[in-house]
Amino acid sequence: MEPQAQLDLLLRVNSVLHSSKGVSEIMAELIQEVISTLKANRGFVVVLEDGEWRQLASHHLDLSQDPGWSFSRTVVDTVAATGKAVLTSNALQDNRFAQVSSITMMNIHSIVCAPLRWNGLVQGVVYADARLRDGVFKEHDLQVLSAIADQASRTLETAALHQQLQRIAQSHSSPAQTVDYLMQSLGQPSSPPALRPQLPQNGLVIRLFGPFEVYLDGKPVERWSTRKNRDLLAYLAAHAGQVIHEDRLMDLFWSQGGKSGLHSLHNSVTQLRRTLGKKWISRRFDGYTLAPEAWVDTEQFAQALREGRRAQPDQAVQHLSRAEALAEGGFLESFQDEWTEALRLRLADELSQCRKLLADHFARHGKHVLAVELWKRVLQCDSCSEEGYRGLLQALRSLGRRAEALRVYQTCLQAYSQELDLEPPQEFRELAMNWPNP
Repeated sequence: MEPQAQLDLLLRVNSVLHSSKGVSEIMAELIQEVISTLKANRGFVVVLEDGEWRQLASHHLDLSQDPGWSFSRTVVDTVAATGKAVLTSNALQDNRFAQVSSITMMNIHSIVCAPLRWNGLVQGVVYADARLRDGVFKEHDLQVLSAIADQASRTLETAALHQQLQRIAQSHSSPAQTVDYLMQSLGQPSSPPALRPQLPQNGLVIRLFGPFEVYLDGKPVERWSTRKNRDLLAYLAAHAGQVIHEDRLMDLFWSQGGKSGLHSLHNSVTQLRRTLGKKWISRRFDGYTLAPEAWVDTEQFAQALREGRRAQPDQAVQHLSRAEALAEGGFLESFQDEWTEALRLRLADELSQCRKLLADHFARHGKHVLAVELWKRVLQCDSCSEEGYRGLLQALRSLGRRAEALRVYQTCLQAYSQELDLEPPQEFRELAMNWPNP
């Protein structure tokens, strides 16, 4: 099978497995894809329940009407026991199966079978065979079936988890009790983790990531005499540590200039001082600056990022994690002013660099689940990031999440085509598609 044909097949299977249909319908469509692609005569999907095989879907085989198993149960049991896929091009002459009565009686020549596994265990198999003909299946067919089985496993695992959650929910009287039970089962406190870093309770606190927020001694400041007062404070906070010349401030907020513009600027500063206190905005030379004692999240982010870059690995992750937590939301999300755009791009780039450093750290220490999350956030900043796709695909391979890797590659194809009019690096196709046999 050509690589493109293989990709097309896996994408079709992926679409089937993520449809809104029931598990039985999904598995029925999946086995039809298997039969059609592999040119098999018969096939089925079975799962283990209480030590017995239960049929989910089949083609020209029905376990309920065929208790004698007119196919090779030995092959199925072997795959379940070893967790390894099986391919035989001539079962009648294969030393592993030549003496099996079902193969001899039913004249089964070619067989391919792959495990379905989740929770670290083989929970079922996908099976296909061809009677009367040798050599129907090739090695690449085994690879294709293994890839399909891997995707089907994720769907069946999700369905099993959903059923388990339903049973848990039915055994508790309220959603809150269900959540408490689940959190205790995971060894976690029932209250959710904090969604933002702890803010100082004293002094002036300004948040520029996400919606613009100002706190004075722990209390929110929400009323401004004018919008320009608010915008002036946001600009001074975004350039904390700098003295901004009054000509620059007039150009931005009072473009009429002259005495009228200068009077408006001085009036706005006076009103801000009344709202916040005189000490928070100082006049230096011919400009204004925010007091260095003010806490500004973008400055805290920049400091944490600097410390993370120069610290030893064990300490670096703490600083970088703090920086990543501070960047909650885009820079001044509700502001559409031109001056915000350059800062927004710079901070997005710095946040992306922070996430890359964190993701690399987690990957090096085998924390691939965390690495996956951070690489996904990198791609939120830059949908065509080569480092992002490479790191994400490598982390998914380390976790054995083949189906998700395939979806990521499809997203990569679309992003590169739409935004760059290019093909992604060949390396990404290899990472997404060329997996070792189970």
